[in-house]
Amino acid sequence: MARKPYMAAIAALAVGVLFNACVLEYDFDRAPAWRQMAIGDTLGPPVTAQNATGSARGWGGTVTVTLDLVGGYIENVRIDARRETPSHTRELIQLAQRNASLFNSFTFLDSMTGATVTRNAIREAGENALMSAGVDF
Repeated sequence: MARKPYMAAIAALAVGVLFNACVLEYDFDRAPAWRQMAIGDTLGPPVTAQNATGSARGWGGTVTVTLDLVGGYIENVRIDARRETPSHTRELIQLAQRNASLFNSFTFLDSMTGATVTRNAIREAGENALMSAGVDF
């Protein structure tokens, strides 16, 4: 009768080890590089731009996204949303700054909830910044 709690603990430990092994072994591929506008059927060279800027209307005013592209990848993102409500948007802005370079786009913001107007403004401003850098969607 005393063995059952130990068996449950061992089973839970085994499941945890298996789960961690699967998650740690997963290879996250980087998103493809942005290329300049295609000429005919050929892709142009990767986009490289410093301080590409885009803006959009947010809840409290204009949201501006400035980014640096190196070899077609987003390397640095600066978001100016000082007129937005900080308590609602602080985490959203931090997440957008961290993940834009990982996903190499701003489409990941579609799945986020909360601060919807600001979220949409950041996504639109980021896409406008990519277009100002010469990215072809």
